[in-house]
Amino acid sequence: MFESDYFDNNVSDVSVRRGLEVYNEHKILSLELERNTLLEDRVSAQVQGSGSIIYEPELYIDLDSEQVNDSWCDCPAFRSFPGLCKHCVAVLIAYKMQKQGFSIGSSPPNDIRKKTESSW
Repeated sequence: MFESDYFDNNVSDVSVRRGLEVYNEHKILSLELERNTLLEDRVSAQVQGSGSIIYEPELYIDLDSEQVNDSWCDCPAFRSFPGLCKHCVAVLIAYKMQKQGFSIGSSPPNDIRKKTESSW
């Protein structure tokens, strides 16, 4: 099951909603997963931004808790606001979907859709 608890405490509702939009609009151009230690996955991606801009977010995810240990994105919002930006949220959704055996672009679970619908 996809746990959306991470979003509740560490990401604004706006970032979750916009991250889901990025994911649903198939703006994740590539997703690479690397086990950088026995306890952590490094997830890097290319995400289509506005126009021809491509952002390259990175997440470091604890394998036991599936919580984000660290994150980075080269978008302006990542440097300006606390928590994950919409690009990192989209990559986190794609990562968790892929870990459950779904392809990128598959419809996310109901708990994520409900979270974003309630924040509109």
